Amino acid sequence: QDTKKASGILEKLKHLQKPYQMLEDVTVSDVLRVVTHEEIEMLPTAPLPDEDELPRNEYGTIFHKLMELSIRSSRRGIVSQGMIERLARGLSQIQRVEMEDSFKRFWGTAIAKEIVSSKRVYPELPFLYKTPYGLLKGQIDLLFENSKGEWTVLDFKTNRIKPGESSETVAKRYEWQLGLYALIFRELYGKMPAKGVLYFSSINSFTETPYTPEV
Repeated sequence: QDTKKASGILEKLKHLQKPYQMLEDVTVSDVLRVVTHEEIEMLPTAPLPDEDELPRNEYGTIFHKLMELSIRSSRRGIVSQGMIERLARGLSQIQRVEMEDSFKRFWGTAIAKEIVSSKRVYPELPFLYKTPYGLLKGQIDLLFENSKGEWTVLDFKTNRIKPGESSETVAKRYEWQLGLYALIFRELYGKMPAKGVLYFSSINSFTETPYTPEV
């Protein structure tokens, strides 16, 4: 259902407020702003409890790098403590504890076990997709093919979840993004992913969206 909605996304590129220029390609964030009319990655978060904390988007960059390194590791899911400590430089003590805890919890999940046994894994996969309105560019956090030959699109979200919100509620803000990634993967590689997955690191929660080849 999400991919049916997303299938019309590329048509919306012609409604972008900025003109296309050779040196200014369209990004996934541009498309999401058109579709949702909100700054997806700039959603308000709870006040910082520690004045030494990095902004949430900078924390997210470091967490994504840790996940990328652990996935690329010859022993998937394992990185040295020294590497974690080097990445954590600049984080507050609260953020360091959160990052290590989120990292360990993720690799204890069923999806993580699926990643470990996967045939192919592509973390932080960049793409360029040609449209009538210019090049659409972006980067997918993780694509992996499991032992059954099924592809999964996975996106890590590090934003805090507000009290009273569920991961399912927050996930609705990102339906277009996952659907767009799935469609672009199909267009570029000829196969529809079996599902899209969002992982919310702050609450160790997943949401899954199944896709069908016919979409």
